[in-house]
Amino acid sequence: MVRSLHKLFVSNLPWTANVSFDRKTGISQRETTFTSRNQNQMSNKVEDKFNLAANYIQSHHNNFNKNDLLQFYAFYKQSTVGELDINQQPRPSFFKLQERAKYDAWSNLGSMDKEKAMESYIDLLTKLVPTWIESEQKENRNSAGTFGVSISRPKFEDKIDEEIKSIKDFIRDGNVEKLKTLLKDVNQSELNAIDENGLGLIHWASDIGNEEILSIILNTKGIDVNLKDGEGQTALFYASSCGHKNCVQLLLKHEADKSIVDNEESSCLDVAYDDEIRMILK
Repeated sequence: MVRSLHKLFVSNLPWTANVSFDRKTGISQRETTFTSRNQNQMSNKVEDKFNLAANYIQSHHNNFNKNDLLQFYAFYKQSTVGELDINQQPRPSFFKLQERAKYDAWSNLGSMDKEKAMESYIDLLTKLVPTWIESEQKENRNSAGTFGVSISRPKFEDKIDEEIKSIKDFIRDGNVEKLKTLLKDVNQSELNAIDENGLGLIHWASDIGNEEILSIILNTKGIDVNLKDGEGQTALFYASSCGHKNCVQLLLKHEADKSIVDNEESSCLDVAYDDEIRMILK
């Protein structure tokens, strides 16, 4: 079997056909695939409009809310990179809620092809700002701008990051309901993970001294009550040194180990805030 490339004319339009011939008979097997030059032109038009839309959003990202920006982000990544490879890029930990939100938005697009993602990006912008294209074309004319976007990190990612709180913010704010929701979607390794500051969730809660928040964390299946921070200190050290009496008692109730010493050989008793805390620890 041999393949031959033929240029055909259908309705006066040039098409390229891949035609299969049998070597012995010379007869076409009629398995012909046609690709129109107009199809390529249509793709180029979509890409040009997508680039124009991306430029507009770069300049006006402060006009959109967090959810819209997340959707733009997802369509943008799908358009420029393709499907998210979840095997090569694992889901970010819940310490990084901003990165996780972006990851989930992109992942939800599945195998959507790049052109469809571009069209969805454009459609969403048109729905939100029906006059965007006239505005952007006018700006381009005034600035002699050109099409084409080469953006490794769209500006609106910064706004997404600013608007999505971290789990530490929820602990600090005492946001019980949000914390409960997040802890439903966490595995044991994440629950006992250490963040970039060298602290785990249980350390943050003990440091702040919110008994209700600490109780929620301690009652989450898989929590390590004796998790050590970067300096070898447990949550009991934090509650003790900060003088959070109720948190010290709560940790002891959950069998926190008083005998642990940190990297400098100090114990939670050594760092106790006052005599009242020392009496509880003895």
